[in-house]
Amino acid sequence: MGPLTITRIRPVPPYDMRLSARGTAGGTRRWQGHVLLVALATEAGEARAAVRQRHDGELEVAVRAPDATAALDRLRFMLATGDDHAPFLRLARRDPRMAPVAIRHAGFRPARMGTVAHALVSAVCGQLVTGREAARMERAVVG
Repeated sequence: MGPLTITRIRPVPPYDMRLSARGTAGGTRRWQGHVLLVALATEAGEARAAVRQRHDGELEVAVRAPDATAALDRLRFMLATGDDHAPFLRLARRDPRMAPVAIRHAGFRPARMGTVAHALVSAVCGQLVTGREAARMERAVVG
């Protein structure tokens, strides 16, 4: 799968990885204590990453991939670490209905699927079935 690369990613603040990377994404993400384990697809091949958020907000990343740069780029995209949503938060905090949510979930950024195909499978599997059944079908297809 490739050599191990250890690095850090500094997300645009505010960023809360635990709040943002909920769910298993069809078996491509899972939490092991405070560490998020992620399976990635890159042009160079399959990659795996282990990510932990430090108290200062920075992400410590260990990635094993044939092309670490491509895997880190994909991971940054999937975790939305470069998205600056501060303008939205400033606007939302002025709205009496949005302010409580914007304050409580300021670090939330929806984590993305790794590929368009993965997003499509997730959307199709989630239609008109229970959440448990959708997750089972998604894991079977993605696996």
